[in-house]
Amino acid sequence: MKTKLLLASIFSILTLSILFIQFEKPSVIESNLEDVKSPIPNDLWYQIRSYPNGFDQNLFLKRMNEVKLNASNSLQTRAVNLTLPWVAEGPGNIGGKFNVLAKSPTNNSTIYAGATNGGLFKSVDNGTNWNPIFDDLAYLAIGSMAIDPQNENTVYVGTGDKNFGGGSHIGNGIYKSSDAGVNWNQIGLGQTGIVTEIVLHPTNQSIIFAATLGNPYEKTTERGVYKSIDGGTTWDNILFLSDSSGIIDLVMDPSNPNILYASGFNRINLPYKSKVSGPESKIYKTIDGGTTWTHLTSGLPNTNESRVGLAISTTNPNTVFAIYVSANESDILDVFKTINGGENWTPLNATNNGLDYDALGGFGWYFGEIYVNPYNDNHIVITGVEMYHSTDGGSTWSQNVPDWWTYEVHADKHNVLFLDSNTYIIATDGGLYKTTDNGITWVDIEDIPVTQFYHIVVQPDGSGIYGGGAQDNGTMSGNQTTFNLWQRIYGGDGFRLTYLEQDQNAMYLETQNGHINYLDNGGNQHDVSPDLSNDRTNWDTPYYINENENELFVGTSKISLMEGAPFGFYSEMSSDLTKVGLGTSIGNDSRHTITEIEQATHNSNVLMVGTSDGLI
Repeated sequence: MKTKLLLASIFSILTLSILFIQFEKPSVIESNLEDVKSPIPNDLWYQIRSYPNGFDQNLFLKRMNEVKLNASNSLQTRAVNLTLPWVAEGPGNIGGKFNVLAKSPTNNSTIYAGATNGGLFKSVDNGTNWNPIFDDLAYLAIGSMAIDPQNENTVYVGTGDKNFGGGSHIGNGIYKSSDAGVNWNQIGLGQTGIVTEIVLHPTNQSIIFAATLGNPYEKTTERGVYKSIDGGTTWDNILFLSDSSGIIDLVMDPSNPNILYASGFNRINLPYKSKVSGPESKIYKTIDGGTTWTHLTSGLPNTNESRVGLAISTTNPNTVFAIYVSANESDILDVFKTINGGENWTPLNATNNGLDYDALGGFGWYFGEIYVNPYNDNHIVITGVEMYHSTDGGSTWSQNVPDWWTYEVHADKHNVLFLDSNTYIIATDGGLYKTTDNGITWVDIEDIPVTQFYHIVVQPDGSGIYGGGAQDNGTMSGNQTTFNLWQRIYGGDGFRLTYLEQDQNAMYLETQNGHINYLDNGGNQHDVSPDLSNDRTNWDTPYYINENENELFVGTSKISLMEGAPFGFYSEMSSDLTKVGLGTSIGNDSRHTITEIEQATHNSNVLMVGTSDGLI
C-alpha cells in the first residue's frame, strides 16, 4: 500500500503572536497514546518482533552490524553452498517504494534515488540507467539526502524510512560520501532511528542540520533537530519536543542559513498502540541557527493535528507553505501560506478550491508533503495517493496525474524533484515517474528491482516462473526472461499466492486483511474469503490449501475451514486462539490474530497455527 522559513527586524512583532521557547536541555515528556483508526501498511515485520515489550533497536543495530561484519565467515560454515551466483529475476517494470530524490547542483542528468528499503541508486543519463551505490551497507532504508552545493562529490544520506511505514525500515544515522557515492562512512546519529531531512549550510561545509524522528518503537530522547559544526564529527540536539515525537520536515531560508523552519510530528508505534497526532505537531522557527526556536501560531491550527509538511520559496524566502494533516480523518485539514516569514499565516481553503479532501487516502501520516517549484513560485505540488498542484500560488488546485487505479502512474507519491519549470520526477510506492509537460504526460523511468515481496512461490510446472505478493504492488509473476515484462495478476497489497498442481492455470491469491480470491483457469476471479465482518484479521492473513482434500484453511482470530474448495462452505474449526481467547491479551484486541498456518505432511489431521501474541 502506500512528505520545507524570518527577519530580525520583525522579531518584536513576532513575539506578540507566537510562543517563544528556548531548549537548553532535552527532557522526556510523557504523552498519552491512542490507537490508529486504520491498519498500518507493511507493519507486520515490527509487530511480530515487538510482543510484549517493544522493539529492541539496540539489539537490531547490533545484529545487523554482526551480519555485515561476519558475512564471509558465516558463508564458509554453512552446510549449504551459499556462494553460488545470484540471478536477478525481476520485476524491473513493477517498481518498489522510493522516499527521496536529489540531483547534481550543476548537471540535471545526474540523479540520485533513495528507496524505502532497497538502498540508493544513481543515474548519470537523466534516469535512463541506474546503478546501486549503497548495497554494501547494512541499512538500506533511505529517508533523506543532501548534496553539497559547493562540491557535488560530497553526498549525505540519512537512513530510516521517514514515512514510518513499518517493515525493517530503521536506520543507523547519516552516511557521507566524498566521491559521489563510491565509498561511504557513517558520521553519527546512529541511535536516532530515522533521519527525515538533511540541510546543509550553503557556504560552510562544516555546518550540517539533521531532522530525526527517533526509534518508532520506543520512547526516547534521541529525536528532534541536530546540528554539527564540525562536518558531522559531533552533533548537538538543538530542538527536542518530546519522547514520542520528532521532526518530519526541515527547510532553510535560501537567503539566510540561520533561519530554518521545522515541523514536529507526534509519531510512535508501541506494541499494540500507535500515535500519529498530538500537541507537538506544530511549526517551529529559528533565526539564530538553532540556538533558540519559536513556535509559530498566528493563523495556524492550535489543535492537536497529525503530520505537517513545509515548503519555502527559492526566490522569495518570506513565502512559506504548510500542509496540515487532520488528526481525526488523517486527510487534508488545509494548506496554509505566509508571505511575511511566518508572522501571519492564511488558510487557503484548498479543499473547497479543487484539492480533493481525501487525496491522502485516509492515512495522511504516510504523506503530508508539499513542494514549491524553484523555477516558478506559483507552482505548488502536494503528494498523496493522488497528486495535486496549483499554478496560481495556491488559489486553485487540480489533479496532475492519471487516476492511480489506471497504473499509468503508481499510487502513493512521496517526493518531487524539479528539473526545470515544466519537468520533474516523482518518487512513488511503485517506482519513479517523469513528466516534461507539467503533468500532462508521464513516463516510468526506473528499471530498479526493489519491489517488496511479502511472499514468493515457484510455479510447480517446471517453467521457472515465479509469483508473489508485494507491498502496495499487488500480485505478479515472471522471471529473468521477462525481467521488464512481469505480469500484474491482481491489485492492492499482495500476499500469499498458491499455484495449484492439479490445475496449473488456476491459483489462490489474496489482498490485505484476509480477502482471498480464486483465479480459475479461464481467468475469472472468485471471492472465497470467509465472513470477516465480525472478526479480527492480520494485515497479512494466513491461509493454507490442502489440494488433495479440497480444503482451504483461513486464520483470523480463529481457524475457518472451507471443504470442497474453492466453491464450498466455511465452518469454524476453533474458538479464538489468541490471548484474547485466553483472557490474557495486552493492548488493542485488533492486533491479536493468527499469523501462520501449517498442516503436517505426514498426517493431515495435524494442523498448527501461530499467533501475533506468541502462541503456538
